[in-house]
Amino acid sequence: MSKAWDDYLPDVLLEAPGCPTLIAVNAIRSAAIDLCGERNVWQEDLERTSLVADDPLCDLYVPDDSEIATILDVRFYPVGETTALSIAGPTDEKTLNAVRPGWKDEASEGTVNTVSVCAYLSPLVLRVIPIPVVSQADAIAVTATLRPTRASTEAPDLLYTDYLETICTGALAKLLAMGNKPWSDLQTAVFKSAEFRRMKARAGIRVLTASGAMQMQVHPRTLA
Repeated sequence: MSKAWDDYLPDVLLEAPGCPTLIAVNAIRSAAIDLCGERNVWQEDLERTSLVADDPLCDLYVPDDSEIATILDVRFYPVGETTALSIAGPTDEKTLNAVRPGWKDEASEGTVNTVSVCAYLSPLVLRVIPIPVVSQADAIAVTATLRPTRASTEAPDLLYTDYLETICTGALAKLLAMGNKPWSDLQTAVFKSAEFRRMKARAGIRVLTASGAMQMQVHPRTLA
Protein backbone atom coordinates (compact mmCIF):
# COMPACT_ATOMS: atom_id res chain seq x y z
CA MET A 1 0.00 0.00 0.00
CA SER A 2 1.10 3.54 -0.68
CA LYS A 3 0.39 7.08 0.45
CA ALA A 4 0.29 10.02 -1.93
CA TRP A 5 2.52 12.99 -1.16
CA ASP A 6 -0.69 15.01 -0.86
CA ASP A 7 -1.46 13.05 2.32
CA TYR A 8 1.49 14.80 4.00
CA LEU A 9 0.22 18.27 3.11
CA PRO A 10 -1.95 19.04 6.18
CA ASP A 11 1.01 18.66 8.54
CA VAL A 12 3.21 20.87 6.36
CA LEU A 13 0.76 23.60 5.36
CA LEU A 14 -0.25 24.10 8.98
CA GLU A 15 3.18 25.68 9.52
CA ALA A 16 3.60 27.11 6.01
CA PRO A 17 0.25 28.78 5.32
CA GLY A 18 -0.15 30.13 1.84
CA CYS A 19 2.45 27.83 0.32
CA PRO A 20 1.24 26.48 -3.05
CA THR A 21 0.53 22.76 -3.07
CA LEU A 22 3.03 22.01 -5.84
CA ILE A 23 5.89 23.70 -3.99
CA ALA A 24 4.97 21.93 -0.75
CA VAL A 25 4.77 18.52 -2.43
CA ASN A 26 8.19 19.04 -4.00
CA ALA A 27 9.64 19.82 -0.56
CA ILE A 28 7.96 16.77 0.99
CA ARG A 29 9.27 14.48 -1.74
CA SER A 30 12.76 15.96 -1.47
CA ALA A 31 12.82 15.40 2.30
CA ALA A 32 11.70 11.79 1.84
CA ILE A 33 14.44 11.22 -0.74
CA ASP A 34 17.01 12.65 1.68
CA LEU A 35 15.81 10.41 4.51
CA CYS A 36 15.71 7.23 2.44
CA GLY A 37 19.01 7.87 0.72
CA GLU A 38 20.91 8.60 3.92
CA ARG A 39 19.38 6.23 6.46
CA ASN A 40 18.24 3.04 4.66
CA VAL A 41 14.73 3.26 6.09
CA TRP A 42 13.05 1.77 3.00
CA GLN A 43 14.39 -1.74 2.44
CA GLU A 44 13.00 -4.26 -0.02
CA ASP A 45 13.72 -7.76 -1.24
CA LEU A 46 13.57 -7.16 -4.97
CA GLU A 47 11.93 -9.48 -7.45
CA ARG A 48 14.31 -12.35 -8.10
CA THR A 49 16.07 -12.17 -11.46
CA SER A 50 17.14 -14.88 -13.86
CA LEU A 51 20.46 -15.77 -15.42
CA VAL A 52 20.85 -16.17 -19.18
CA ALA A 53 23.51 -18.45 -20.63
CA ASP A 54 26.64 -16.58 -21.78
CA ASP A 55 25.23 -13.26 -20.57
CA PRO A 56 26.72 -11.83 -17.35
CA LEU A 57 24.18 -8.98 -17.06
CA CYS A 58 21.16 -9.21 -14.76
CA ASP A 59 18.31 -6.72 -14.83
CA LEU A 60 16.94 -5.53 -11.49
CA TYR A 61 13.29 -4.63 -10.95
CA VAL A 62 12.09 -2.07 -8.41
CA PRO A 63 8.60 -0.89 -7.42
CA ASP A 64 7.05 1.96 -9.36
CA ASP A 65 8.10 5.46 -8.27
CA SER A 66 11.30 4.15 -6.67
CA GLU A 67 15.00 3.78 -7.40
CA ILE A 68 17.86 1.93 -5.72
CA ALA A 69 19.79 3.91 -3.13
CA THR A 70 22.08 1.10 -1.90
CA ILE A 71 22.36 -2.62 -2.55
CA LEU A 72 22.62 -4.32 0.83
CA ASP A 73 22.93 -7.97 -0.13
CA VAL A 74 23.07 -10.21 -3.22
CA ARG A 75 22.39 -13.95 -3.07
CA PHE A 76 22.68 -16.78 -5.59
CA TYR A 77 20.44 -19.86 -5.61
CA PRO A 78 22.28 -22.87 -7.09
CA VAL A 79 20.16 -25.20 -9.23
CA GLY A 80 17.92 -27.40 -7.08
CA GLU A 81 18.80 -25.57 -3.86
CA THR A 82 16.40 -23.64 -1.61
CA THR A 83 19.20 -22.05 0.41
CA ALA A 84 20.97 -19.11 -1.17
CA LEU A 85 24.70 -18.44 -1.20
CA SER A 86 25.84 -14.93 -0.38
CA ILE A 87 27.72 -13.23 -3.22
CA ALA A 88 30.70 -10.93 -2.67
CA GLY A 89 30.01 -7.33 -3.63
CA PRO A 90 28.46 -5.54 -5.27
CA THR A 91 31.66 -3.78 -6.22
CA ASP A 92 32.87 -1.75 -9.17
CA GLU A 93 34.98 -2.52 -12.22
CA LYS A 94 38.04 -0.67 -10.91
CA THR A 95 38.12 -2.80 -7.75
CA LEU A 96 37.64 -6.00 -9.72
CA ASN A 97 40.48 -5.11 -12.08
CA ALA A 98 42.76 -4.72 -9.07
CA VAL A 99 41.81 -7.84 -7.09
CA ARG A 100 40.54 -10.25 -9.74
CA PRO A 101 42.37 -9.77 -13.08
CA GLY A 102 40.66 -11.43 -16.01
CA TRP A 103 37.24 -11.31 -14.38
CA LYS A 104 35.51 -10.10 -17.57
CA ASP A 105 36.28 -13.39 -19.34
CA GLU A 106 35.79 -15.67 -16.36
CA ALA A 107 33.07 -18.28 -16.98
CA SER A 108 31.45 -20.92 -14.79
CA GLU A 109 33.02 -24.34 -15.17
CA GLY A 110 31.11 -27.46 -16.13
CA THR A 111 27.36 -27.43 -16.73
CA VAL A 112 26.12 -25.46 -13.71
CA ASN A 113 26.42 -21.82 -12.75
CA THR A 114 28.82 -20.87 -9.95
CA VAL A 115 28.22 -17.18 -9.31
CA SER A 116 30.48 -15.81 -6.58
CA VAL A 117 30.94 -12.08 -7.24
CA CYS A 118 28.88 -9.28 -8.72
CA ALA A 119 29.50 -5.76 -9.95
CA TYR A 120 26.92 -2.96 -9.86
CA LEU A 121 27.11 -1.39 -13.32
CA SER A 122 24.12 0.94 -13.44
CA PRO A 123 20.96 1.71 -11.43
CA LEU A 124 19.18 -1.45 -12.61
CA VAL A 125 21.94 -3.76 -13.86
CA LEU A 126 24.22 -6.22 -12.07
CA ARG A 127 27.07 -8.12 -13.69
CA VAL A 128 27.63 -11.58 -12.25
CA ILE A 129 30.97 -13.37 -12.15
CA PRO A 130 31.72 -15.96 -13.44
CA ILE A 131 29.60 -15.72 -16.61
CA PRO A 132 26.63 -18.15 -16.51
CA VAL A 133 26.95 -21.27 -18.66
CA VAL A 134 23.23 -22.12 -18.61
CA SER A 135 20.02 -20.13 -18.28
CA GLN A 136 18.51 -20.32 -14.80
CA ALA A 137 15.23 -18.80 -13.61
CA ASP A 138 15.00 -16.80 -10.37
CA ALA A 139 18.67 -17.36 -9.59
CA ILE A 140 19.64 -14.00 -8.10
CA ALA A 141 18.02 -12.37 -5.08
CA VAL A 142 18.80 -8.79 -4.09
CA THR A 143 17.99 -6.81 -0.95
CA ALA A 144 18.25 -3.07 -1.47
CA THR A 145 17.38 0.22 0.12
CA LEU A 146 15.11 2.32 -2.06
CA ARG A 147 14.22 5.98 -2.30
CA PRO A 148 11.42 7.77 -4.14
CA THR A 149 12.17 9.15 -7.58
CA ARG A 150 12.02 12.86 -8.29
CA ALA A 151 8.91 12.23 -10.39
CA SER A 152 7.15 10.05 -7.80
CA THR A 153 3.59 10.82 -6.74
CA GLU A 154 3.46 8.44 -3.80
CA ALA A 155 5.56 6.35 -1.42
CA PRO A 156 5.03 3.22 0.69
CA ASP A 157 2.90 3.38 3.83
CA LEU A 158 6.06 2.78 5.86
CA LEU A 159 7.26 6.33 5.27
CA TYR A 160 3.94 7.82 6.35
CA THR A 161 3.31 5.64 9.39
CA ASP A 162 6.87 5.64 10.75
CA TYR A 163 8.45 8.85 9.45
CA LEU A 164 5.67 11.38 8.86
CA GLU A 165 7.04 13.85 11.40
CA THR A 166 10.59 13.46 10.12
CA ILE A 167 9.64 14.04 6.49
CA CYS A 168 7.39 16.99 7.30
CA THR A 169 10.14 18.55 9.40
CA GLY A 170 12.56 18.23 6.50
CA ALA A 171 10.01 19.72 4.11
CA LEU A 172 9.40 22.68 6.42
CA ALA A 173 13.14 23.29 6.75
CA LYS A 174 13.24 23.80 2.98
CA LEU A 175 10.00 25.78 2.65
CA LEU A 176 10.55 28.20 5.53
CA ALA A 177 14.06 28.96 4.27
CA MET A 178 12.71 30.33 0.99
CA GLY A 179 13.22 34.07 0.91
CA ASN A 180 10.52 36.69 0.47
CA LYS A 181 7.56 34.33 0.57
CA PRO A 182 4.39 34.73 2.64
CA TRP A 183 5.37 31.58 4.54
CA SER A 184 9.08 32.43 4.96
CA ASP A 185 10.48 32.12 8.49
CA LEU A 186 14.27 31.92 8.42
CA GLN A 187 14.67 31.54 12.18
CA THR A 188 12.29 28.61 12.33
CA ALA A 189 13.88 27.15 9.20
CA VAL A 190 17.24 26.93 10.97
CA PHE A 191 15.59 25.11 13.89
CA LYS A 192 13.72 22.74 11.55
CA SER A 193 16.90 21.96 9.63
CA ALA A 194 18.77 21.02 12.81
CA GLU A 195 15.82 18.96 14.00
CA PHE A 196 15.63 17.16 10.65
CA ARG A 197 19.27 16.14 10.98
CA ARG A 198 18.64 14.80 14.49
CA MET A 199 15.54 12.91 13.38
CA LYS A 200 17.39 11.33 10.47
CA ALA A 201 20.12 10.20 12.84
CA ARG A 202 17.52 8.62 15.13
CA ALA A 203 15.92 6.93 12.13
CA GLY A 204 19.26 5.43 11.19
CA ILE A 205 19.77 4.08 14.70
CA ARG A 206 16.28 2.61 14.59
CA VAL A 207 17.06 0.78 11.36
CA LEU A 208 20.32 -0.62 12.70
CA THR A 209 18.70 -1.69 15.95
CA ALA A 210 15.89 -3.45 14.11
CA SER A 211 18.41 -5.32 11.99
CA GLY A 212 20.37 -6.39 15.05
CA ALA A 213 23.52 -4.89 13.56
CA MET A 214 24.49 -1.70 15.33
CA GLN A 215 27.95 -1.87 13.74
CA MET A 216 26.72 -2.74 10.27
CA GLN A 217 28.36 -0.86 7.42
CA VAL A 218 27.20 -1.14 3.84
CA HIS A 219 30.48 -1.78 2.00
CA PRO A 220 31.50 -4.41 -0.52
CA ARG A 221 32.74 -7.56 1.13
CA THR A 222 36.21 -8.98 0.49
CA LEU A 223 36.34 -10.56 -2.93
CA ALA A 224 37.38 -14.17 -3.30
